Amino acid sequence: MKKILVVDDEPFNVELLKELLSKKYDVETAANGKEAFKKVKDIYPDLILLDVIMPEIDGYEVCRQLKSDQKTMNIPIVMVTCLTGRDERIKAIEAGADDFLSKPIDWIELSARVKSLLRIKQYLENLEESKNRYIELYDFAPIGYFTLDPNGLIREANLTGGVLLGLVRYELMKREFRSFVVPEYLELWDRHISSALNSWDEQSCELILKREDSSRLFVRLNSIQMEAREGTPEIRTAITDITQHKNPVAGSTAK
Repeated sequence: MKKILVVDDEPFNVELLKELLSKKYDVETAANGKEAFKKVKDIYPDLILLDVIMPEIDGYEVCRQLKSDQKTMNIPIVMVTCLTGRDERIKAIEAGADDFLSKPIDWIELSARVKSLLRIKQYLENLEESKNRYIELYDFAPIGYFTLDPNGLIREANLTGGVLLGLVRYELMKREFRSFVVPEYLELWDRHISSALNSWDEQSCELILKREDSSRLFVRLNSIQMEAREGTPEIRTAITDITQHKNPVAGSTAK
């Protein structure tokens, strides 16, 4: 059951909202801003109904702090107040509120807005979960993936790419991919990257890379130009370790 936190210093308003919402949601309450921060930390609600006028810390400040915290910034916040002026609504928007309801509360309107915001939050959570799964698959794929700028500098790499070259990922950043190519294959590499920059077709070749410990790695290289980011073209390069096929005895550390 979705959790909703009602924050209001008026007991009557709290009980009314709790009665309206408790049939469909798990409703928690807080009587002021300080208590609201504690409740958010304890239960991490799916949505907050937040009164504006409260002692010590008003709703605007509570909203502002929650939306400034990376841990809580994605919790939908609906500001609930008897103030209906344009300035109050602008303040709520500036504080980061996701919606605004005026007192007295219209149950049908409240129900519709709560459902809508919870649906959006669930959608965003699903997107984040999909993104995390993609990152995990990208990082631990058996293939090394690299994003290069037009000069061949490494902008991004997955974990496997670092393992194949014998470095952790951050050590690869801003390194020239060319620096890992053994001298006798540099000309082939230059032709490969030039072809990728001058075509939208995928380019392939096989060459030998020198790992950080000076051992050698036979790889199949596949590169393709990606859409420009900030006006600068990028090359996505994938390396597949084929050392064992080329040199079955030495395995992945062929000298």
